[in-house]
Amino acid sequence: MTFLGADPEGRARLVFGMLLLSLGALVARAGYIQLVRGDEYADRARRTHFKELSIQAPRGRLLDRHGRPFAASYHALSLAADPREVQDPASFATHVAFLLGEPAAAPRLAADIAAKKDQGKRFVYLAKRVDRQTAQRAHATGLQGLFVREEPRREHPHGRAAAALLGMVGADEHGRITGLSGLERRFEATLGGRDGSCSVLMSGRRESLHLFPECERPPRPGADVRTTLDLVIQQITEEAMDRLVEAHAPKSACAIVIDPRTGEVLAMAGRPGLDPAAFPDVSADQLRVPAVQSSYEPGSTIKPLIVARALTRGAVKRGQLIDCGPGHMRFGGRTLHDVKANGTLALEDVLVKSSNIGMAQIGQAVGMDDMCAYLHELGFGRRTGIELEGEQEGKVTPRAKWHPNYTLVSVSMGHEVAVTPLQLVSAYAALLNGGRVVRPTLVRRASAPAGRQLDLSPEALAFVRRALERVVNDPEGTGRRARLDDVLVGGKTGTSEKYDGSGRYVSSFVGFAPVEDPRLLVLVVADEPRVRDGLRPDGGVVAAPIVGEILRRSLPLIQTPALPESGVRHVFNNQTRQGKVRVAAVHRSSVW
Repeated sequence: MTFLGADPEGRARLVFGMLLLSLGALVARAGYIQLVRGDEYADRARRTHFKELSIQAPRGRLLDRHGRPFAASYHALSLAADPREVQDPASFATHVAFLLGEPAAAPRLAADIAAKKDQGKRFVYLAKRVDRQTAQRAHATGLQGLFVREEPRREHPHGRAAAALLGMVGADEHGRITGLSGLERRFEATLGGRDGSCSVLMSGRRESLHLFPECERPPRPGADVRTTLDLVIQQITEEAMDRLVEAHAPKSACAIVIDPRTGEVLAMAGRPGLDPAAFPDVSADQLRVPAVQSSYEPGSTIKPLIVARALTRGAVKRGQLIDCGPGHMRFGGRTLHDVKANGTLALEDVLVKSSNIGMAQIGQAVGMDDMCAYLHELGFGRRTGIELEGEQEGKVTPRAKWHPNYTLVSVSMGHEVAVTPLQLVSAYAALLNGGRVVRPTLVRRASAPAGRQLDLSPEALAFVRRALERVVNDPEGTGRRARLDDVLVGGKTGTSEKYDGSGRYVSSFVGFAPVEDPRLLVLVVADEPRVRDGLRPDGGVVAAPIVGEILRRSLPLIQTPALPESGVRHVFNNQTRQGKVRVAAVHRSSVW
């Protein structure tokens, strides 16, 4: 009583002062919490009562040049977990394994969850593409950390067609579907769009209370990418490559079909092929695009390019005769051989008979400086810039290391230079379009760049084109197996031994049609094909028939600018230089 004083009024003032002081402290504390640490506590409360969900944007499609889908997305259900919310991975995995009807999978699931938990990850797949009944049972279990994810799944409606070129998609560490290879990876920013997000109110048991929350940031769908590929020509090329593999079982092979006027790639196929349904259980070789990710010595296919330059420079004349001897000739310390003794050949016949001895003399007439510069002008030794990752540069020997009887002679025959198949077919496009080096492309654009003009005269280009026509249409031409009945085809064979005496070859053939106005340019390359019927595995035996098949089936398809929805192409009559008429026909594609 003495402490509080005897005066009741004094005691009241003291109690009031203490209450006022306490109230001030509470107000100060509330102000501190609200003003100083308000955002921190609000965020903590939000994380306690709400769960933020990411909504992946619908992925754009990869289309062919006519708008038909090569790769598209559909919605699928998957089971996933947040490892940080799983208290007992072993027990959790057992529940999920029995839910999926796969009890034996429990140890694997537990190990995956524990590993991600140790890494601090917030996402791990448990099962992909589950049916709706399984997803509903999973939701009903109420297991903490288990959730059902509805996400876009990538579908290739035409199976293996251009699969490696288009590329694969997969989930990253956050569960977002992203491009892993090919065009899917190259155009991820366009195809992937922008993900959205929304918050879900959770109960104390971490159950969702709002099933259809309003999105705070709606997803922005990805845009479509229209490629230059033609779906039907791509399938024709794939089928032709299957026949090549069946007949000659090469270690690897590829085929490219382009429009030489624009550089647009109409088809590109490789072997071993990729089955999208088997991904990710595929080898690295199946994911490669050999047309841009491998290089080889082009062999005799380089010879027309060199003859065109020699004629333009005046190093040789159109009526010139070249002594090729009895099938062998010395050049410095080396001896060159032809397949057979040719004696004296006209310049055109050097190409038709593919004489190494004749080409060596032509190359020496061009000279080392001009030859080396010309190879670089053609685009050899550097990437074409096509819209694919992992493109190789090829190789051109530095000028300082050239020798007139070795490097120069070898290059004239297609050796001591490495090119990608795409580089070679791009160089050939310049022979057919008036000397313009066009950049090959896989994506449709409003207008194609004009291209860089080479120093190749119209007379030289016309001369080479006539010679390449004879390679295919002469009875003894090395490319006669690519001949067609109703249209003139031109082309050049190539066969290069990988190492002297190895007996392992790269066989190739590049062909184009119609000769008068080339619309399609096709290259087929086979690495280490097997001998068949006792014949050498040269380009005329291995690759020329495949090019002929692709041209025969594809040329009618470019007569119409587009396809109707029924998938029927109408092919119009066409008068060829030989006076033959292609009969009007209707081709129904098997892809619809």
